Amino acid sequence: KYSEVKIKATTKAFYKHLSDVFVESFKAFSISKKEANKRYTSGNRELMDRLYAKSQHVILVIGHYNNWELLALCGPFSTQHKSVVFYTPLKNTFFNGKLKASRERFGNTLIPTSDPKLMFQECQEKPSMLYFASDQSPRKSQKSYWTMFLNQETGVQIGAEKMAKKLNAAVVFGELEKLKRGHYHMTYHLLTENPKEEPSGHITKMHVQHLEKVIQKKPEHWLWSHKRWKHTRPENEPLI
Repeated sequence: KYSEVKIKATTKAFYKHLSDVFVESFKAFSISKKEANKRYTSGNRELMDRLYAKSQHVILVIGHYNNWELLALCGPFSTQHKSVVFYTPLKNTFFNGKLKASRERFGNTLIPTSDPKLMFQECQEKPSMLYFASDQSPRKSQKSYWTMFLNQETGVQIGAEKMAKKLNAAVVFGELEKLKRGHYHMTYHLLTENPKEEPSGHITKMHVQHLEKVIQKKPEHWLWSHKRWKHTRPENEPLI
């Protein structure tokens, strides 16, 4: 449990970090590939190379932690996989085009969340890496996995687990560390290479636990402002 002093210090650090993320995200529209390579690095590339060599798709599970926009832009730097990113199109067609063009500059393929068939088509060409944000709050209409997360009853989207089993894709958790302002390092954590052998809910439980540990290290680097707990657990849903 945090003291009032700790809460205030964390809050102040959060807003300072969030300001950095805003500035860096605007910069991402014009950043060169050379500069982006300096600001985004990754370790244990051999894991991704091994999965690619066996022609296995990858589900990369991330959170809104540190600069997820830079991760979405620079993900192709650290793998031979085709980089596929889901996104929700903006209503303004001009700005949507700008956003899509910016995120695809370094090799990403953006797929609207409303078009899963297109995603399956894209994955036929070569082994692909698909990004899933594990901390998005599920819609009320979605089936959710309910568990304890940061001491709160929390509904979790099960899309990453479902997609992993459909594609028989390895599931990898991406831990993005902030080295200093504007500079980040990615570490990949393999959760499973055999998703179809995992019991229902286990993959979701694993990536939730990984994200929780990462947030506990540096809580000010998580996006606390995105209304994570706007739903309550229905009485008929078990807490696992």
